Amino acid sequence: MAAGKLIFNKASGGVLNVTPADGVTSTNLVLPLSGTVATTADVANAIALGGRDVYLGSYGLTWNETTGVYTRIGAENYTAIQSNMKRCVLNADGSVNYYLSATDSNYKADGTAADLTGASGNVMVEIPKFYIRYGYTTTGGGGSDTVHSWEISQTPDTGFAEHWAFTRGTSVAKRYYPAYQGYSTGSKLISRSGVYPTTSLTLGQFRALSKANSITNPSTGQTVNGYWSNIDFALYEAITLLMIIEYGTMDIQSALGKGRTMLSGGSWVGSELIGATGLSNAFGNRTANYTYTGLSTDASADLSFMSYRGCENFFGNVWRMADGVIFLGTTNNKSMWFSTNPSTFNDTASGYTQVAGVSTASSPGYGRKLASTDKGFIITDVAGGTSGNGTTDYYYTSTTDATVALVGGSSNDGLAAGPLYLNVDIAAASAARVTVGCGVSF
Repeated sequence: MAAGKLIFNKASGGVLNVTPADGVTSTNLVLPLSGTVATTADVANAIALGGRDVYLGSYGLTWNETTGVYTRIGAENYTAIQSNMKRCVLNADGSVNYYLSATDSNYKADGTAADLTGASGNVMVEIPKFYIRYGYTTTGGGGSDTVHSWEISQTPDTGFAEHWAFTRGTSVAKRYYPAYQGYSTGSKLISRSGVYPTTSLTLGQFRALSKANSITNPSTGQTVNGYWSNIDFALYEAITLLMIIEYGTMDIQSALGKGRTMLSGGSWVGSELIGATGLSNAFGNRTANYTYTGLSTDASADLSFMSYRGCENFFGNVWRMADGVIFLGTTNNKSMWFSTNPSTFNDTASGYTQVAGVSTASSPGYGRKLASTDKGFIITDVAGGTSGNGTTDYYYTSTTDATVALVGGSSNDGLAAGPLYLNVDIAAASAARVTVGCGVSF
């Protein structure tokens, strides 16, 4: 870094793109300052005032499951990895056609008009690889308190492992989550603005539509550079982890907003209980929320949405199926089986790997306890759980075998909805519901 000075390239919405004077590297940093040049002392002061986007080392969160207390751990800049999430339009081969403006997705990063219709590629959110260190301990008198810890890093530091979302048959440097809930057109499931999400298809039908985005060998979904597939559970859980660490709580509805989850009445059709895609466009990569509580047929209901760093309606609106995981068992307690290779995704868990020691809760309810695993936030007990205590999101189960993971909840689920809302009560092979959609990922 030349002379320890940083040049402000651009200011918009309080976010400045900061480039060291020698041009070696760049990053995003929230700086509540003015001017064109800042010293390193200015930057340190900005961090102290709330800028959290410069990577200073691994960071994370602990949750005392017994007491409900959260504690931040590691470096103080707890949005450094999250700040690298950004919207783009992705080509069929997995290359980026162009990035979108950080503050308004109606424009490309260069300021010219963007095409969000899918004609130029799927509108996606890029998520660079990160590494995780998960811990599970008992503390207190006689080991009475159970504590989970989640710590993330940009680099494979000692004790950290690549998050399982970045293993797609082989290790990948980036993943792409849909900016919008999936829409079926021309025998493909795409991510585009200005339509109502497609519902009422089975997991297998959605899988075929997602794979059809591939430019070679569509029968397996393989392309030159990777795979198109349904949203996979690993990727959904990766973003959930980033969100929880950022807000310091699993109660995301209280921290971020309730999104499109508080509607009632009406039918499961577009412009009533099912909302259109694209309401987040004017916010770009920024997190946003508008919640309307009332009838789905009211005009204001059409405006209700949430978006987490470009991932519109990450929870709410319609449920989304998460592929690559199947829950087995003819009792309410189910074992969890997974695959990270989209070419092997199926409805029965054939060839999948069991997550050791994981058994889901035996009855439905708000989650109170979590499994000891780095493979997501899996609810193991609901006793004592409420919308404000425990995981704060709901859990459904049944005696049906080989069930799909439905995540996020829908527009009329209220406080039960959220990123940890997990439904494992419907058979993967037949789970076609008017309340359930999916999405495409790469």
